[in-house]
Amino acid sequence: MLSQSLSRGPITLIPPETLTHIFWTAVTSYNVYKPSEFYRRYACITQLRLVCRLWDHVATSTPYLWDRFAIDASTHTSRHPPLQVVDLWLQRAGTELPLSILVSMPSDDNSDRFCYMEDIFKKLSLHIRRWQELWFHSDAGVSGFPMNLYRARKLTRLSIDAGSLDEEATEEIGPAFRNFHGPLRDLNLEGATYDWIFSWNKEYGVRLNRLTGLKLEYEGWMQGVLNILSGAPNLTWAIIEADGNWSQPEYHVFDNTLGARLSKLRYLQLHIQDANLDLFRWLQTRLLETLDITVSWSQLPDHEKDPAPLLNFIERSEHILLDCRIEIPGLPSNWVTAFFRSPRLSIILRYRICNVAVDSNLMHDINSIMPPVIRPRLTMAPEQVPGYYSLGWAINGGR
Repeated sequence: MLSQSLSRGPITLIPPETLTHIFWTAVTSYNVYKPSEFYRRYACITQLRLVCRLWDHVATSTPYLWDRFAIDASTHTSRHPPLQVVDLWLQRAGTELPLSILVSMPSDDNSDRFCYMEDIFKKLSLHIRRWQELWFHSDAGVSGFPMNLYRARKLTRLSIDAGSLDEEATEEIGPAFRNFHGPLRDLNLEGATYDWIFSWNKEYGVRLNRLTGLKLEYEGWMQGVLNILSGAPNLTWAIIEADGNWSQPEYHVFDNTLGARLSKLRYLQLHIQDANLDLFRWLQTRLLETLDITVSWSQLPDHEKDPAPLLNFIERSEHILLDCRIEIPGLPSNWVTAFFRSPRLSIILRYRICNVAVDSNLMHDINSIMPPVIRPRLTMAPEQVPGYYSLGWAINGGR
């Protein structure tokens, strides 16, 4: 009823160029990275097409409404499109626009859905030189990953979330990156290990020198984190969650004396679990504005719980920190005090040392060591656990 009434009104007089902009705004609002929501983008296009013949014509003849192929085949209830529908999408996308490919692979051993995804990749691979983005998600490992990815010479965004990217996964899909020269600028790796990063660099020669954004979930020898940062000198932001796995003490010795020179890095969020903080000895930044560090130590021996590398990193003069947040549960009071000693803290607009057990002695020690110019700025905000506070200034406003 609503579609019929709209088709008879002045809405049909909207110029086509205005309609395309309206359509693009509506459709791209559903550009989500949640497989169960993929279908909503195409449902939106369908609803627009049903308004009237003009809207249908504009929608089907506007290529950039069809340049995103988001397909969820993870479960038997997934709303994945028939192969012939994908053929129509490819026709409507034209022959020039870059393509975004998002796939969620079968999460079980269902052969029908796996064969379906093989057919999908066969169709999309005919246009692989236009691939601009690949988002590969699987709860069942890396099987089905496109082994011809080396042909995607325009790929700027890559995300792999398929379990542990360990030695076995490297052997299975590593060859897909041999002679890969895509100009990657945005990289997301979930479950990466040292074996994966080493093979990417040494065996397959994957270049990360154009990378500007990195999201990394990592486990193992911390050298791998340093290696990937060293190979990406043009990073502007990085979000890293690294589990050092202290059960292997050799994972915490670095052999790279050159470090990582990140002269363009402005934002660094780093969650380190069960690893010492020696990584900060090797990081060199010049434009860093935001530093967000969370440390979790459950297996680390006491003699390795040394915040000095992080503290020295904050106090260096080469970066321009404006926003700094540090959370190290169980941090001894003498180290809490040390984090307030530097005159350079005066340039930081927002500074928080979180989850600190506060008493009058600690506050006295901090006020005694703080430079007078910043002493009036010191405040504290209660945490969820009674007796624990965030100490610093401009604390309110969340993380």
